[in-house]
Amino acid sequence: MDNWVYLVLLLVAGFLMVLHELTRNKAFHKVLAFVLVVFSGIRHDVGTDYRSYVEIFRNVHIRGRYYGIEWGYYYLMRFVSWLNGTQQLVFLIMATATIIFIYKYIDGLSSNRNLSWLLYLCIGPYYLGSFNGVRQALSIAIFAYSLKYANKEDYWRFAFLNICGSLFHTSALLMLALYFILTKTRLTMVKAFCVLLVYTAVYSTGLVAIAMSKLGYGSYTSRGHLEMDLSYFVFVLIALCIWLILLLIRDMDRDYLVFKNLNFLSLIAILAAYISPGISNIAFTRFNTYFFITYVVLVPYIISKLKGTKIRTTAMLVVVVVSISYYFWVTSTASDLLPYQVNLGFFAN
Repeated sequence: MDNWVYLVLLLVAGFLMVLHELTRNKAFHKVLAFVLVVFSGIRHDVGTDYRSYVEIFRNVHIRGRYYGIEWGYYYLMRFVSWLNGTQQLVFLIMATATIIFIYKYIDGLSSNRNLSWLLYLCIGPYYLGSFNGVRQALSIAIFAYSLKYANKEDYWRFAFLNICGSLFHTSALLMLALYFILTKTRLTMVKAFCVLLVYTAVYSTGLVAIAMSKLGYGSYTSRGHLEMDLSYFVFVLIALCIWLILLLIRDMDRDYLVFKNLNFLSLIAILAAYISPGISNIAFTRFNTYFFITYVVLVPYIISKLKGTKIRTTAMLVVVVVSISYYFWVTSTASDLLPYQVNLGFFAN
């Protein structure tokens, strides 16, 4: 099997999770985080954008900030270049920062950290997705950690973290306004539908496409990117199922209301892709990953709230089996992930 390296990674991760379950020692999760950093940081020519990032590094080294690359990522590349490092060192640094924030996110907010780590590793838009959108993966990880402060209604720390995230991907700036939706309201299906109606009206005026062009995302309005993947039906189903289950949870902890709102925002983003024929679904996918990160914490929480040991155990087994099956399918079929190769050339000769 061409994906045997990924299966070994899954086995190692599973072994560390079992050890944590037996000992409740956080050290095993730290080792898991380290393994994920190394696996991501030493990959070579893995990920759709890998070669593009290598080319950007070369151009920045020669020409400086030759186009609108975010300042944080630009200065990181300049610093690595000053160290006589390579783009591979940039990948390692970015992977380290991303996993650190994910670790703090899971450790601080998850009711079942092992399940959260399994979801993060196995579900495509999370860990494996970070092999492609390297800059946005870091911004999303920072946003995920900042939800700790959204729960505490500490806007300034929330804002500071996401401004830092915007130095690597400007889309993080949009999270600043979302703070007030996440913390000051309780989204319902009716409210979500109203938001969708407002979006539809604004989209019909052409302002959405204009705004995307001004923000540097004009390529997403190209006719060549309008294919709608069938997996979107799965995402809609997930969001709707979670909403229905949350309706049954009467004693929902206040800390998880932010995550409930994020679920609605995820649903809105998915449906908006269907009613925006002139904009690539990729644009909505990229944006929705900020909302989709909530399921790493929300799914374990929902399972913990189910009544009855047998029901909780069954739900847990279903999630584990689906996650592992999804991981096996993605790593078997995604051409940009295969073959997995290694590059230890962190510094130029």
